Amino acid sequence: MDSNAANSVRMRKIGHAFISEHAIVTGDVTLGKDVSIWPHVVIRGDVAPIRIADHTNIQDAAIIHCRTGVPLHIGQDVVIGHAAIVHCAKVGNGCLIGIRSVVLDNAEVGDGAVIAAGAVVTPGTKIPPNMIAMGTPAKPVREVTQVERDYHQVALGNYLRMSKEYVDGKWPPYAG
Repeated sequence: MDSNAANSVRMRKIGHAFISEHAIVTGDVTLGKDVSIWPHVVIRGDVAPIRIADHTNIQDAAIIHCRTGVPLHIGQDVVIGHAAIVHCAKVGNGCLIGIRSVVLDNAEVGDGAVIAAGAVVTPGTKIPPNMIAMGTPAKPVREVTQVERDYHQVALGNYLRMSKEYVDGKWPPYAG
């Protein structure tokens, strides 16, 4: 391996998903169309199935796992931020799971909900659709605005575009 390999994001297209060479995806995992999995992500479907629907991106260093015997379903058009931990039962369509947030056992995040950066969704909590949840423990604080929904669509498009650019070699390793 050349000395720059560790300093680069190398994406591969596997089936219809984009997966970093520095990610771990193992066990009973199903990935939808145009899912992107970035460096140092770990997705372990070793204790129950994990299903990730179309157009979802899972950003650097996120961990996706679930409770033994409790499958995890992540909906379509979901953005999972850097270093988030998703260890729950369900993340609905169109959700944003913020940077360094944590969603724990048997929790459910409703369609269109936002889990704020750093929030902790405690076991068994159900976050209603289209609500922003903040804090530790996370509590719904207000409805998601149209501006926030629009930003979510931009983020989804940007990550899909970048996935394709990395596969096509647009972003070579750092050469110093």
